[in-house]
Amino acid sequence: MNQIIASVLGKKRLFFKVPLFLMFPVAMVIEKFSKNPLITPDQLKMLQLDNVCEQKAAEKMFKRKFARLEDALGTYLA
Repeated sequence: MNQIIASVLGKKRLFFKVPLFLMFPVAMVIEKFSKNPLITPDQLKMLQLDNVCEQKAAEKMFKRKFARLEDALGTYLA
């Protein structure tokens, strides 16, 4: 998603993936010492869950058509 946002903004950024097993200890320390942590171990656990559904089912449930992320971001970030 960060690559999509950078592309829409016309920015070039270096991105790299950090494995979850390395992030868990970091998240625990951040959660322990921060009043408002950027990431928590529970959030990392949620990232491992399957959270994708069929677009038509979501459109029916929310009674609206969804736009592609790349197309919609242009209106919000421009």
